[in-house]
Amino acid sequence: MLIPSKPSLYPEYIADGSIGVTDTTVDRIEAYLTEHTDVNVINLKPDMLKAKEDAMLYLKTDTHWNARGAYEGYRIVMDRLLADKAITEIHDFSPVFTDELFETGDLSRLAGNGFIAPEHTLKAVWDEQFTIDTESEKHEEIVRIINENNDFYYKEETRFLNSSPHAQPLSLFIYGDSYFLDTLQAHAGRYFAENFREVQYARVRFVYSELDSAADADIVIFETCERLAEDTLGVS
Repeated sequence: MLIPSKPSLYPEYIADGSIGVTDTTVDRIEAYLTEHTDVNVINLKPDMLKAKEDAMLYLKTDTHWNARGAYEGYRIVMDRLLADKAITEIHDFSPVFTDELFETGDLSRLAGNGFIAPEHTLKAVWDEQFTIDTESEKHEEIVRIINENNDFYYKEETRFLNSSPHAQPLSLFIYGDSYFLDTLQAHAGRYFAENFREVQYARVRFVYSELDSAADADIVIFETCERLAEDTLGVS
């Protein structure tokens, strides 16, 4: 799962430039992996370029997507899983996007707190049908593996459990980065949690067999955002 960086979607906002939409890192990685491997690659960029015509998808004062951008990314992946027959249906939980004041963007902090004014962005609201598990043996085992490996720099993880009738009897494990953090209030992991019996998210940039075994998932998504993709995937 390749998430485009904000400049790849919005080059028209780069000051004093006449840059249009071009091939960028995610496009080149998609082309290479498609030609040389059997990895199922989902590059969000083409569909997000279409979706940006209807709504702002990224935070203005931050490098990450907002709630609407995360929802569009979730829908693109789910449509692909359905087309590939990895899932049999998509539960539409119909979030309502309302206005929210966002004050803690990373670009704001880099520029100096208080230098850039808070922005109004979108917040997703819906009737959540899952619970967050932090106490089960499975979750504790995944946390143990992450904490005991010094290669894992980021150690924030969440496990969602869904017992509602619309949840498919499948488990999903997501290797991700900060685009899946709830602290951004984009809720990317929570969107997926509405469709699967179990969703485990780990903020880990490398695949480990021990972690795979502990998660024991039916579907695995390895996500990287564009600005970290070359380093994460070891390409140039």
